Amino acid sequence: MKLVLALGLASFVGGTAQAYDASCTATEVHDTSYLEESLSVEEYPEVTVSSDEVGLGASVYSINDGDQILLRPSVGFKTTIEVVHASGEVSFFININNGPGGKTGTLWGQNKGEESSLIADLVCD
Repeated sequence: MKLVLALGLASFVGGTAQAYDASCTATEVHDTSYLEESLSVEEYPEVTVSSDEVGLGASVYSINDGDQILLRPSVGFKTTIEVVHASGEVSFFININNGPGGKTGTLWGQNKGEESSLIADLVCD
């Protein structure tokens, strides 16, 4: 089940909407082909999720620009945020693990009809 959120990013727990914000930093970039020079460990390491946009380094994806931001229900300690570009040709997946060892994550990219690729490892606040 996916939730398409037009007014922000929220999860529904017990019938109550809860906002989901995240702030992460790329610790290693594995694949530069998706975000080219807009995500790097040295210059643009931030990956952020807010109510109406997702920042991937210097790139910003916003519901105001027609991009879709989807929050997948949490499974155990894992939360996944999916970002679908307005063109529908590329998607990004931010997986955040809120385990007892601290928050870590991964950023994946997928072109339509292709296998997904690990873009970066993340550490989150």
